This record gives sequence, structure tokens and C-alpha cells, in this order.
Amino acid sequence: MERLIEKMEQETGWRKLQQRKIFKNLYMSLCYLHSVLDGRSEFGSLGWNIYSGFDASDFEISAEQIKASLTSEELKDRDSILYILKYLFANINF
Repeated sequence: MERLIEKMEQETGWRKLQQRKIFKNLYMSLCYLHSVLDGRSEFGSLGWNIYSGFDASDFEISAEQIKASLTSEELKDRDSILYILKYLFANINF
């Protein structure tokens, strides 16, 4: 989790966002989710119906989707942004 947060601090693209605080909170939540899922991979299929691997590319795509949704002109409502991101993360990416 620390490695992912340090990587975010090195990147400068998120600092240009108008909604930096929301991005940082969503990014931290994404880091936590990815760390939990990555830790669960040690147990294999125990506790999972269908196990699929979670790797760094899933995380990178999700982080880019956060940036894209926060910079989108069509999405102004915070609730709709969170609903779309939750759907993308839960049903598509992870």
C-alpha cells in the first residue's frame, strides 16, 4: 500500500485536478481495496467462488478511471461519479 501511495506522490497529473481532495480519498480507497485483494491471493480459491488474479494493470486502469471521471464535463454530480466508479471497479476491473 505504501508503494502505491508513493507512486501517486511522484506523479504530478493529479495535482492539476480541481477535485484533488476527492481524488486522494478515492485513490486511498483504491489502494486499500487492491491491497486486500492482493493479500487474499495467498489463500487461492479458499473463500472465493471464482478466483481471478489481481495485478498491477487492474490498479493502473482503475486509477486512470478515477482521473477521467473527475475531469469529465458530463459528470458533475458526486453521487453519479461514485456509482459509476463502484460499478467499474467491482464488475469490470476487479
